[in-house]
Amino acid sequence: MLKADPLIRTKLRLPFTRRGLVPRPRLEEQVAQGLCGPLTLVTAPAGFGKTTLVASTIAGCGLPVAWLSLDKEDNLAGRFLIYLVAALQEADSTIGGEAAQLAEAQQAPPEAVLTSLINDLDTTCREIVLVLDDFQFISSQAVHSTVAFLLEHCPRKFHLVIASRSDPPFPLVRLRARGQMVELRAADLRFTAPEAAQFLNDVMGLHLDDGSMAVLEERTEGWIAGLQMAALSMRDRKDVVGFIEGFSGTNRFILDYLLEEVLASQPQEIQHFLVWSSILKRLSASLCDAVLAKDVGNIQEGKVRSTSPQSFSLSQSAPILDYLEKANLFVVPLDDDRRWYRYHNLFADLLKARLYQSGPGLAALFLSRAAEWCEREGQIADAVGYAFDARDFQKAADLIAKYWQTAVNNGEIETVWSWLDALPEDTVRNSAPLGVAYCWVLWLKAQMGAIEAHLVDAERALSVQVASERSNPNDPAYIGLPASLAILRSIVARYGNDFKAAVALAERALSLVPENLPPQANAQMRSLIFLALASAYDGAGDLEKAVSAYDETIRLSRLGNSPAGLGITFRLAGVLRLLGRLRAADAACRDALGYIQAQGMARLPAAGIFHVAMSEVLVERNDLEAAESHLSQGIELGRRSGRLDGVKNAAYSLSRLRQARNDMNGALAAVQEAELALEKPPSALARAEMLALKARILARKGALIEAAQCVEEAVHLAGRDRGQTGEMAALAACRVVLAQGKPDEAIAGLTQALAAAEASGWFGAAIELRILRSLALTRQGDTQAAEKDLERALALAEPEGYVRIFIDEGRSLQLLMAQWLTHASVGPLRDYATFLLSHFDAEPDEVKLTQKKTSPTSDLVEPLSQRELEVLSLISLGKTNQEIARQLFISVGTVKAHTASIYRRLDVANRTEAVARARQLGFIP
Repeated sequence: MLKADPLIRTKLRLPFTRRGLVPRPRLEEQVAQGLCGPLTLVTAPAGFGKTTLVASTIAGCGLPVAWLSLDKEDNLAGRFLIYLVAALQEADSTIGGEAAQLAEAQQAPPEAVLTSLINDLDTTCREIVLVLDDFQFISSQAVHSTVAFLLEHCPRKFHLVIASRSDPPFPLVRLRARGQMVELRAADLRFTAPEAAQFLNDVMGLHLDDGSMAVLEERTEGWIAGLQMAALSMRDRKDVVGFIEGFSGTNRFILDYLLEEVLASQPQEIQHFLVWSSILKRLSASLCDAVLAKDVGNIQEGKVRSTSPQSFSLSQSAPILDYLEKANLFVVPLDDDRRWYRYHNLFADLLKARLYQSGPGLAALFLSRAAEWCEREGQIADAVGYAFDARDFQKAADLIAKYWQTAVNNGEIETVWSWLDALPEDTVRNSAPLGVAYCWVLWLKAQMGAIEAHLVDAERALSVQVASERSNPNDPAYIGLPASLAILRSIVARYGNDFKAAVALAERALSLVPENLPPQANAQMRSLIFLALASAYDGAGDLEKAVSAYDETIRLSRLGNSPAGLGITFRLAGVLRLLGRLRAADAACRDALGYIQAQGMARLPAAGIFHVAMSEVLVERNDLEAAESHLSQGIELGRRSGRLDGVKNAAYSLSRLRQARNDMNGALAAVQEAELALEKPPSALARAEMLALKARILARKGALIEAAQCVEEAVHLAGRDRGQTGEMAALAACRVVLAQGKPDEAIAGLTQALAAAEASGWFGAAIELRILRSLALTRQGDTQAAEKDLERALALAEPEGYVRIFIDEGRSLQLLMAQWLTHASVGPLRDYATFLLSHFDAEPDEVKLTQKKTSPTSDLVEPLSQRELEVLSLISLGKTNQEIARQLFISVGTVKAHTASIYRRLDVANRTEAVARARQLGFIP
């Protein structure tokens, strides 16, 4: 199934500028002048011609123009960003490719999307204008912050034009003080006397005398909407002078009065059409026919006075819309083909007030019909919006239940969340489809602890529905619900460490998958089931079944174009490493990276996890430069998700990289940063993994009391988990005991763990356990047994190419391996051990490195500048020169110059030494 375009493209079109407009060169010159700076602000109440002025001026500016007409639905930050990027791409297709992916996936914080977009705008070196029309509809602080960020960091050749009824909450005072903003307000936009005369006589064709025009201009104070309403009211009126003499009052009074006059001058059929169609956000002939034809068709056909008189049937809306445009009745075309229109906002407000005065029932009827038409046309967001406008929550609920999965697959997770949040609580609680939707959105938002309550409601609601006489098993909203509930139950059970129940529930879900599901939907549902199965098998320690289930999840998720399998390769690679299949883990990571590249998803935040998985394999192979490159990409992409992917999942590789370079403080800092990035409150498993990782580092640093505390908590949190998390905690515990100088106790624990690992085929874990036991045996003086463990570890590791698992153990293992080599037989294991010893010899000398870094801060020849400190901080995060340049908005050459200066001032030779030296001096944490 092709992915639907969620955009209303007419919002991105420059409004059509009709002929015969009153020329306003003084204002056009001001708008044009604003295009020399970052911001042009056109602020005035409704009816002062803001949109018309901006559109007519911008259309002739000679620059690429991105136009976005805003409405209240754009207060969702994710939706606003999608439209913002799409508008800019309409103006220049070369920008925003990555930003569009980030925005549509809704996995990245706004700053990440905007940073990518701003960098593209800067790279193009082309001037471009972005117009945000009707900005008064935006009340969301998140969207305000998004636009303020864009304005603050935009390149010099980017120009923002905002048309609004009120000032946006930006630092306007600062922009004024800097001379970076051009403002036009109501006083500027009012028609002058000559402009009013030209409008009334030339455009509206009234031929008024100077006295009458002066009175109208004075009474309306140049207010264009008031003048237009007055002109429409005076058409074909005999007593023009009397009308003008009685024309007075406030704007609101004038409008009420003039609307009455305008409507009275139109045939009854047109009056009905104007009032009834006012509830539509956008009008097309087909939509209006669907909403109004049943009623308008009952009205006697007639002729309508037009600038080009014609006869038409009022049961067809196309000629009516054409007439309204030609009659200048506040209708704005939204495309060049004249298929879509909208009413002027002020005019629509007045008409809607008239409609609701006749009773809410009629408006609700028309809104319901609009929702039905939009659903048929696939405009689901508008359909749901019309249902909410009608206060028809049941209709809205039915639409959401039917289409929420499509919206989620299109990346509109936050939209679905806002729909569910807008429904009455009881409506959601008493609907099984909506309860299931709520649970899956919570899962996608990583709010695991909140799922149970909604799951209970959904199960109860489904049982009530099944028992009901009105139950329809073929209702699309209910198809697959039993299977979905079983999957969710499996996920909840797994996170409660009830692995047996989790497996049983996932297997039950397989038997509940409906046979009549379309192929793609079938693949999507099955991918979720196998994901639940894989997670349960992983936790239960049945890693062979976990591998098979993870593989099937990936296959099905690709077949079903489902997001379920995007992060699974990370878990799969971890299981394969535990099983001792480093080559298979390598192949899985490379396959995943190739797939996302082919699918155009390489820059999505979710893609970061594949680079992190690849880095773990490369670290183990001791290819540290390649590992660092993948890890920096993984961290950069992961940070964009606003979740834990960027730092939590990268903590293992990052800490090992830093330990490989004898940067123990940096390794510990990587784990501490990951702990801060965990969701609040953190899941027990995620917290256990971080504590186990921290304990390993602390033990190596000699902080044994703190290491023991971390291990104790990690083992407790891991609970009955016998998969990756449980194994991390158990291995950390063995290391801490060994570091505490308790070889007997360590050997007992290692022997028991080793027997279990090898019996289960966990040969990756067995390699590490045998290495640790060989070190414990060496401390006991049992060299023969130690060498036997080492030889077995080499035999398991050699076919797969393990490296760092040996050299991370340092000098003690190096000496034991060298001793083993003195009497080892010629063959692959001897060659492998010789190869490993060469890597030991290439490791940094800890003593020399420590001595080199003991000089105090005052020994610096020159202090680092603020910019150099910024560059140094980004270097410590693993950023490449290109990434640093993009983030700091400087050239790569400038980054290299700053880096060379940093090396000279710190008296170091490379990045690793610079970071280590900077941490010692306290420049970075």
